[in-house]
Amino acid sequence: HISSWGYLKKFIVDQTGKEKLAEEIEGLWYSPQTLGKADPVPGARTALMILLRILGFNQSFATSRISSIHTETQRWVRKYFPYIVHEGNLFMKPDEVSDGAEFKWSVVRKRNARIIVEDDPKTVNHFMEMNADQRVHILLMNQPWNEDEHEIDKYRVNNWFMALPRILMLAREFR
Repeated sequence: HISSWGYLKKFIVDQTGKEKLAEEIEGLWYSPQTLGKADPVPGARTALMILLRILGFNQSFATSRISSIHTETQRWVRKYFPYIVHEGNLFMKPDEVSDGAEFKWSVVRKRNARIIVEDDPKTVNHFMEMNADQRVHILLMNQPWNEDEHEIDKYRVNNWFMALPRILMLAREFR
């Protein structure tokens, strides 16, 4: 499972103290070949298929991955979530947009999204600032790179099997 872009380098430096090693591994991390071998978060495919095919939820994916891996990102999404690409619901941050969190929030607004599942604490914090009226419900998918972010624990779900019932409960407000 691929984790946060900045997390890997920090983890390696913290564990080994070797900045150069961390930079070399980070270079591998950004390679399209690495991304293409990653598995989805456990339970994501099942939960998203239930939400889409059985319950009729609209879904969009927004990613702030760097443009050099956009093609591989599209391949990966097509492989694991083919309906997303087919329905035109994959949004990738263009190079001229510097802030990934702001880009994702623009997709939330454009798509009139009501429930967001995100794993980046910076993005969740940005969403909380932009979502003063609490029109959008935010879920933070627990990952190693956000475990220490306790100020946003109220949004945390440990996995997709925990997220699914919470999404269903939140969706009742909109139906």
